[in-house]
Amino acid sequence: MTVLEHLKLVCELKDVPQNNMESIIAETLEVVMLTEAKNKLVCELSGGMKRKLSLGMAIVTRPQVIILDEPTSGLDVESRRQIWELIRRIKKDRSIIMSSQHLEEADELADRIMIMTKGSILKIDK
Repeated sequence: MTVLEHLKLVCELKDVPQNNMESIIAETLEVVMLTEAKNKLVCELSGGMKRKLSLGMAIVTRPQVIILDEPTSGLDVESRRQIWELIRRIKKDRSIIMSSQHLEEADELADRIMIMTKGSILKIDK
């Protein structure tokens, strides 16, 4: 499947009206910087582009809350920074709950930080 087909599938699964789908997908592709890659097969994408697609799939239906689990795990520094920028942009109008083992990442992106150890909350920074 292509990048575009993935986004269309998510829209169809979430009952996005057909008359809005094209513009919503175009806007999402622009936000996640994948407009040029929309007709590429996902298996042809780099790791960073696959993460961008995952974010696009998470935001295409405009949910109020998004949960991200280690969104930059395994990415090179440049791809990681691009994902950070995307997260900064999409968090403006929704809540994001994100797990990360990188304190630098949490510092850069979070409004509030909760540190857990062995399944229990150790500290919450307000």
